[in-house]
Amino acid sequence: MTREVTVFRERPGTGLCESLIAQARWWVQGRSVYLEVELPPHTYRSSGTSLFYAMLDLRQSRLEPEGLLLLTEGCRCDVWALSTPEQDFPGTRGIVLGTETTVDLLATVGERYVPRVGRVGDQLGFSTGEL
Repeated sequence: MTREVTVFRERPGTGLCESLIAQARWWVQGRSVYLEVELPPHTYRSSGTSLFYAMLDLRQSRLEPEGLLLLTEGCRCDVWALSTPEQDFPGTRGIVLGTETTVDLLATVGERYVPRVGRVGDQLGFSTGEL
């Protein structure tokens, strides 16, 4: 499945970001979910036990070191993977912590939730109550 997603790129030394459009594609192979984000001239790829975990790995190991921030619902610090086995694989939806609300992990984040999008460390800290 391919989706258009928004990526912020930090401009070094300025503190400013520019908004870019990228193509995200995910697929299942065996018991793994693969995710790639194409932002020409680069394609960033990762895998995980669900789409959510593939996103975490892709963001932390590929995008964030390049100064890129994926701007989807699954990148909100208050969103986590669903925890029931039937919904965990491939895991196209996440849950807003503390609620029963689910979100499409690759949907563009709504404007009011942009401030909740952050780095993987922020999301991990929020889910464990360390923030």
